[in-house]
Amino acid sequence: MPLKSQSIKTDVISSWAKYSNASNSLYYYMSGQAYMLLDKRQNEVMRIHSREEWQKRQETVKKTLLKIIGPFPQKTPLNVKITGRLQRDNYHVEKLIYESQPGFYVSAALFIPNGLKNRAPAVIYCSGHTKEGFRNPVYQRAIINLVKKGFIVLAYDPIGQGERMEYFNPQTGKSEVGGPTLEHSYAGAQCFLIGSNEARYMIWDGIRAVDYLLSRKEVDGGRIGITGRSGGGTQSSYIAAIDERIKAAAPECYITSLKRLVESRSLQDAEQNFYHGMLAGIDHADLIEARAPKPTLLIGTTRDFFSIQGLYETFAEAKKAFEAYGKSENLSLAIDDAEHKSTCKNREAMYRFFQKYLQNPGSAVDEDVQVFTESELYATKSGQISVDLKGESIYSLNKKEYLEKFAGKKADDALAAAKKLSGYQRNGKAPKAVFCGSYNDSGLIIQKYYFEMDGGYALPFILLRPQDSGKHPAVIYLNPQGKKIYEKDNAFILKMVKDGHVVLLPDLLGYGEIGGSKFHGDAYGFKLGKANYNLWFYEIQTRRSLCAVHAADISSLIDFLENKKFVESGGVSAIAEGVLCPSLTYAAAFDTRIDKTALISPFVSYKSLLLNRFYKPQFMRTAVGGMLQLYDLENLYAVLNPRKLLLLNVTDQLGNVMGLQDARKALETVKSAYDEKREDKFIIKQNKSDEEIKQYLIDWIK
Repeated sequence: MPLKSQSIKTDVISSWAKYSNASNSLYYYMSGQAYMLLDKRQNEVMRIHSREEWQKRQETVKKTLLKIIGPFPQKTPLNVKITGRLQRDNYHVEKLIYESQPGFYVSAALFIPNGLKNRAPAVIYCSGHTKEGFRNPVYQRAIINLVKKGFIVLAYDPIGQGERMEYFNPQTGKSEVGGPTLEHSYAGAQCFLIGSNEARYMIWDGIRAVDYLLSRKEVDGGRIGITGRSGGGTQSSYIAAIDERIKAAAPECYITSLKRLVESRSLQDAEQNFYHGMLAGIDHADLIEARAPKPTLLIGTTRDFFSIQGLYETFAEAKKAFEAYGKSENLSLAIDDAEHKSTCKNREAMYRFFQKYLQNPGSAVDEDVQVFTESELYATKSGQISVDLKGESIYSLNKKEYLEKFAGKKADDALAAAKKLSGYQRNGKAPKAVFCGSYNDSGLIIQKYYFEMDGGYALPFILLRPQDSGKHPAVIYLNPQGKKIYEKDNAFILKMVKDGHVVLLPDLLGYGEIGGSKFHGDAYGFKLGKANYNLWFYEIQTRRSLCAVHAADISSLIDFLENKKFVESGGVSAIAEGVLCPSLTYAAAFDTRIDKTALISPFVSYKSLLLNRFYKPQFMRTAVGGMLQLYDLENLYAVLNPRKLLLLNVTDQLGNVMGLQDARKALETVKSAYDEKREDKFIIKQNKSDEEIKQYLIDWIK
């Protein structure tokens, strides 16, 4: 393709002061969706005053939590194995492994004061996001101090940490996906595909920890507490909200409010997000209010990245629930002047709290202690359950659940299911197109526009058309680089225009001028590819997916084209590449005006991301939460029948181009939808070079 145009900058809004922060458009849009749901919840809570109203709210919250987190599995034998014992002067440690589910092993340690004469109170200690799990010296200090004050302490490893790394490579001694929060989010994303949660597994580990404590003769089952810092604050607040047997709870350096979290740190790893949680009206305060009036201490620091303002506001709201029960003193607050860390002042507040409410008086002084080395506390020989015991993982359990409940099933109306689950809605009013200039170049006209969208963002695009006064068929071309692809490789685009087409190149939300935000949280730098899951978690929480937003915006672009006198009526062709293929698939499924759909390097299916242990994170970023309960890409492809569908270089879950026969087999459902008489309507071409693909597309859209 020898055609070459002069150098033309495709930026549309970069020089507009109003859109000087356009790269953060996706955050602003998604956070706006969150604020609407959080404001709705806040308005409902503000109307609650009496004890009866709070009791009704508590019942609703508990049912909602069980619905969006559960269902929990049946209780099965814990099969506890004591794998070693350690002795100190005034306490001893039993290293142990239990099964929270069959084959799902939990590494733990039970710290027991020596010389107990009566049943003692027990505290479950939940670890924060450290590679070592509870063996981290900071956590050991709190644990050993509690033991020296007469408490039995059960500390266990969260999944993805300590001895429970799920992607551990024995050859390198490291995780193949990254640190703890990346391990959480990588497996947690697979859970979201079937409307499940990684939090469910973590909470269940904690519930079974309570079961284990109750089986010990040394433990007073009426005096069980729970605490933990950071990620341990997350786990302890969840478990305490769900398990009625937790008498006293002291989550540390986690509780804030979702509004303040969204404004500041933004949403964090998969463990900290519930499937459709905001949509269901759940906030941090609900985790505390669900416990009212059971003793609860909220621990924080003034410079924590979990907003201190959010902690104060959540405390004030939850206090009303405790006051309604006449037990306002049962909710207390401990704050120290520090960053996100454990402090002596806060530890001593925690000791006093448990000493008071678990009836175990004594000194609350935080003592210096002798901590164990990491390996001393290993419950396995190698230090990794995956090496010594193999067993289940979140990936394998989630896969099993999918195969048992959802594989082979699909909604009677896949289109309706996709619209509902993706949160699809057409733009409320026709967006206003702002004309930003034009060029005459190489026998064609290039025009720049942007839409002013209801969601508060601009949608920039360029339009290329022949200079003659006739009507021409239209093509929408979606590239992950946005319209800037014209600056880098315009021969293909010029050829389409020279052949008599009008070509529209947009920057969809999250791409081009309205993408490229430098913000990312703790679920971004996966070793298998960078993908901003922290922004994706807004979609999981709110049921407003980016694919649905893109689909609606593409329909608005078609509206724009239809109103142009130089555009031929009768449908448009649309081409998408890579990670934008799902967006075009949804758009074509929802808008029948797209009569030709071409996808370049689409991945084969979302179930391939779930059924395989490793997948490319960029692909997951396009998923709709819960979709695999009802549909997959193949079901949306089938909806396009009898319109034309072209798939070029279909890839597997890792981005490797599949063999032709494998691709056809994987998409047999689509082939069946397109009967033999329509073989020219559904086409798969594999292992084609870039030049071959472009030439094929030129011929195909004619």
